[in-house]
Amino acid sequence: HGEETKKPSGDGAARNRAVEQSHGEYLCFLDADDVMMPKRIARQLALARKHRTAIVGSGFYRKPRNSTHHYTNWANSLSGRDLYLQQYREITMIQPTWFFHRSVYDRVGGYPEMPGLNDMAFFHRHLDAGGELVKDPEALVMYRYTNTSLSWKSSRKEILESRLRPLERRVLSKWPQFRIWGAGRDGKDFFKALRDDYKKKVVGFCDIDPKKISRGFHSGEWCLPVIHWSDIKPPFIVCVAMGRTFGVLEKNLSSLGYEEGKHYWHFS
Repeated sequence: HGEETKKPSGDGAARNRAVEQSHGEYLCFLDADDVMMPKRIARQLALARKHRTAIVGSGFYRKPRNSTHHYTNWANSLSGRDLYLQQYREITMIQPTWFFHRSVYDRVGGYPEMPGLNDMAFFHRHLDAGGELVKDPEALVMYRYTNTSLSWKSSRKEILESRLRPLERRVLSKWPQFRIWGAGRDGKDFFKALRDDYKKKVVGFCDIDPKKISRGFHSGEWCLPVIHWSDIKPPFIVCVAMGRTFGVLEKNLSSLGYEEGKHYWHFS
């Protein structure tokens, strides 16, 4: 009685209030519409004890089983170094599988309390702080698919920018210049979303399409060349989705002999 009604602060605020009211040494997260397997806690606790600075994730399966099959297959295929190498494409371990020591939460400072991609923000703040990523490959969570979930309420632009800002501060800030692989929609959107200081570092694009190469890239005051992919030199950001070109992208990248995570990073 007498208290002001607070406006909703998103799922991040709900998780923060739950953590504040808890007393355990380890934190295990699960969304209300998902289900965890009986052995989940025992398996992830064993990993968390060995890796006190890690977010410990796991494999998962979806219900219905055939929903978001491309994303599910990608996420479940990741382990070890790939959890880091593909961090700018998407969260490499889904939030409903997270389990970690309380100090991980404290080091990050909790979840942002605002509508939006709070799990993405927590994930990248964790990596900013030098946190580990560890995964049990077994499917320990049933991740329910519903088109009314909070993740569907974020725009494509919001999702792009939530991945781009960490890339800018952890990777692009260290590169004097770079190119963008892919002069299609994803590459153009990536360039347009860059902060101006990073736009100035872009020396051009590369592509496989002769029309895009001859036309070049034009956007407002910016006019940049598009070269053939075989002529690209590092560093560069790949803005063509993996697994969508029948292996052509992966084969072309491999033929150049460059090292992922050093000479280039995947973004799309």
